Amino acid sequence: RKDGSLIDVEISSTLIRYSDSKVIMVNVRDITEHIKASMELKKQSDIMRDQMELIDIAEDAIIVSSVDGRITFWNHGAVKKYGWTKEDALGKDIHELLQTKFPEPLKTINDKLFKDERWEGELIHTRSDGTSIIVESKWALRKDTNNNPVAVMEINNDITTRKHAEEALQKAKDELERRVEERTKEIKE
Repeated sequence: RKDGSLIDVEISSTLIRYSDSKVIMVNVRDITEHIKASMELKKQSDIMRDQMELIDIAEDAIIVSSVDGRITFWNHGAVKKYGWTKEDALGKDIHELLQTKFPEPLKTINDKLFKDERWEGELIHTRSDGTSIIVESKWALRKDTNNNPVAVMEINNDITTRKHAEEALQKAKDELERRVEERTKEIKE
């Protein structure tokens, strides 16, 4: 530039014949902003790719499905937790695949999800080998720029061991209370 600053340019030339003369027309176009925009898009794309890789390696099962329940994303945590590969899961109905047992009707859950854009609770899922697991499930509704629901992200954490321990502890507590009650009766008699 006139001020000495450098810019990125694109140069094209054309040979023009006019009567007996030949002239070369050179067109120089400033593409500095175009290159900056392209570099910013690449940077954002790299960041998004890195974030997707992090989501993919998470231990929790992270599943994205369309509003009608068709699986569109199935991370490595879901593969490990449920036993189905990404290829097995993608496009399937999430609740049919996992044979989901809900704590309340699915319609009630969906009503809350669409109203609050969030839902969480415990579900029972069936793994590919037929075993059941209890999961703490958190759902988030994603909307498009027109505020229309487009996807549901579900994060599931296996709490089967914890729930079985809680049940065993409750049974032991109930048994202890029963024995104390019986012993108290014996002492009073």
